[in-house]
Amino acid sequence: MVARRAFAAPLAALLALAAAGGPPAARGADARNEVVVADDLSSDERKTADVAFATTVRFATAPEGFTPPAHAAEASGVVVSADGLVATTDRFLRRVEAAPAGVALWARAGDGPWERTRPVARAWFARLGVVRMGIAATPRAFAPFATAPRRPRPRVVVAVAGSGPRVDVRATPVASLVWADPGAGRVEVRRTSADREPGKGAAVIGLRVGEAAAGRGAEGTPLFLADGRCAGLVLGVDAERPGPEAVRAVPSDVVGPWVERIAADGGFDPLDLGVAFLPAPAEAGAAVVLPRDLEALRTTTAEKGGAVAADLVRKSPALGILWAGDLVVEIGGRTFVGEIPECHALAAAAFQEGVPVEVVTWRGGKRATVTITPVRARTLYRNVAGEMDLRATRLDR
Repeated sequence: MVARRAFAAPLAALLALAAAGGPPAARGADARNEVVVADDLSSDERKTADVAFATTVRFATAPEGFTPPAHAAEASGVVVSADGLVATTDRFLRRVEAAPAGVALWARAGDGPWERTRPVARAWFARLGVVRMGIAATPRAFAPFATAPRRPRPRVVVAVAGSGPRVDVRATPVASLVWADPGAGRVEVRRTSADREPGKGAAVIGLRVGEAAAGRGAEGTPLFLADGRCAGLVLGVDAERPGPEAVRAVPSDVVGPWVERIAADGGFDPLDLGVAFLPAPAEAGAAVVLPRDLEALRTTTAEKGGAVAADLVRKSPALGILWAGDLVVEIGGRTFVGEIPECHALAAAAFQEGVPVEVVTWRGGKRATVTITPVRARTLYRNVAGEMDLRATRLDR
C-alpha cells in the first residue's frame, strides 16, 4: 500500500468564495477537508495536486436552505472559468433536473463552503453538463482544457472524494485511448496502446484509466495532466473491466469546445443542420441495425462510416440540398458515423455562425459535396432540450 501524507489545502490562495446570498447554513458550516496526497507523486504531479484539489467540485442535492453534510458527494466536476462555470456530466445533470420540487443543487470547490448552484445546459453528444456556482469575491481558480493525447500518457492526477471530509489526491495510469476509426476496415471503436496511434481521420473519443480514479461521486471527476490542464471527465466505473481500465472518461477534445460554446451562448443553443440521422447514436459495443442502403455502402465500397438523412425538419437549412434517404459520409471535413455520439459532438462543435459547411454525400456510386449553412437550434425546434434528448435515447443516461 502506498504511504500518504496529509496537508491543509491552501484555500485562501486558490479560492475565495463568497457566501453572500446563500442560506445561513451555507456559511462556514463545513469543517476543512483532510487532503491526503499520495507519496509516489512526481514533483510536477505534486504541483498539479494543488490545482486538482482546488478546482475539483463535489456536488450534492439537498432541500432549499439545508447545507449538505461535509462528506456528501453524489457527483464531481471541475471549475473551468474564473466566474464559476463548472463542467460535469450530462447524466448527472439530468438526475438533478428530475429531482422533486424544493430540492436544490449544491457544490463546493476544494474545501470551500457549500454553495447553491444553477444548472446552465447539457450537451448530450459530448456527455457534458454545465452548471454555474455563485459570484465569488475574487476570480476563482480554474483548470484549462488540454488537447487529448494521441498516445496514452503515463499518468493523470485526480482528487477523489472519500468517506467523510477526506479527499485523496492520486495519480493513475492512462491504460488506453479509445478512438472511432472509420478507416479501419469496418466501423468500430478501437483501443490503442503506447506503441500504436490512431489512424488518419480517427477521432479520440474516450480514455480508460485505473480504478484509483473511482471514489464517492466518481462521475464527473476531472483528470489532470502533470501541467495542471484538464484532460477529461470520468463518465463511470465498469466493474467488469480489469483494474487498470476500470474507469472510463470522455476526453477534453470532446467536452472542451462545448464548454466554450455554452459559455459564449449562455446556454445550449447549438448550430444545427435540421437533419435527423440514422442509425441513432449508441453506446460503444451496442448492437446497431443499419439501414439497408448504409449497410450496402459500408460492405461494398471503401466508405466505412456514414449515416442516412432520415428526416429534415420544416425549416431545415438543408431543404432542397439534402433529401430524405441521402447517405452522408462527411460533415465539415470529418468522417461522420451516425452511431458514434462523439462524431456528432465533434462535427457540430466546428460549426460557425453564418459559415457554410461542406457535407459529403454518396450519390450515384460516388462522392458528391454540397454546402449547408447551419442555423441555431432554437429557430428549428420548439423545445431544443427535448429534441436533443430524443436523439440520445440509446445512450447510457
